[in-house]
Amino acid sequence: LLRECMVAKIVVQVRDPRQAMVSLYHHQNLESDHQSHGLLPQLAPRHAGARPIDEADDETIAALLGQLVGWLEDWLRAAGSAQLPEVHFVSYEALKAAPRQVFTEVFDFFAPPEEYRGLLDFVEDLAASKTPSFRAGETGEWRSALSPRQLTLVEDLLPATLLQRFA
Repeated sequence: LLRECMVAKIVVQVRDPRQAMVSLYHHQNLESDHQSHGLLPQLAPRHAGARPIDEADDETIAALLGQLVGWLEDWLRAAGSAQLPEVHFVSYEALKAAPRQVFTEVFDFFAPPEEYRGLLDFVEDLAASKTPSFRAGETGEWRSALSPRQLTLVEDLLPATLLQRFA
């Protein structure tokens, strides 16, 4: 579809799939809990019915992680292809640690006119702001959120290339 639309360059934000899985589980679980109480997720308090991820079964962990791994591997294949679009990856973890550096790299990738470089201050301020639509935005939370059994399972399920990429 991107080729059909003649998209020449695209930035893809990726996140450590272990952390993305924790976040996805949280949002799916919380959304389900809020719907059962007839509440809008953004207005509802936390409910006792929302199960923490360390209580999730292996099949749930494997299914969520499988979705995320498949998505990442598809983008990595696209990036390795000689066909357009040209893909630039931005990791959430790098964005959180050094927003100005990441956005400088994005600007360099797209090579906009020099006057747009003034936007770096704006995006750096935006990256530092907190909004109610984000959960925690933490990095590495998966290490404490998953049970020891789940940590082993996730390590077994993640392809070596992704384990190295998000080491």
